[in-house]
Amino acid sequence: MRELAVLLVDDEPNICWAVKALLRPPRYRLLSLNSGSEALSRLQHESFERFIVDAKLQDMNGLDLARRIRVLNPEAWIVLISAFYYSDDQTVTAALSEGSIQRFVAKPFSHQALLDALDPESSAAEGSDDPLASH
Repeated sequence: MRELAVLLVDDEPNICWAVKALLRPPRYRLLSLNSGSEALSRLQHESFERFIVDAKLQDMNGLDLARRIRVLNPEAWIVLISAFYYSDDQTVTAALSEGSIQRFVAKPFSHQALLDALDPESSAAEGSDDPLASH
């Protein structure tokens, strides 16, 4: 099983802790950063296959960060997580349609919902064909 490089960008320590506990070697190599500017700086010299981006960061909007990641890495698989947006929000559905993000997971989320969202082969949301995951 090949290790996947994952970048988590979230400014909530509890979310970072939970995701770090979930995405562990040998399946995942996780780097957790607290800001969009840190992420963009890191992407100048390191590559990742999967991204988990919080919608509301202190220094920038997560969707804006996702779009910038997409420019730097057109093959990126980006999962947006949020307690602010919900799956039926027009902003989320538009981002999915335009390809800025591949999956959306509402906070709070189950471990399985996040794992499914990170897997392009998985139906996104706990047994559905919908790219919008929740709990």
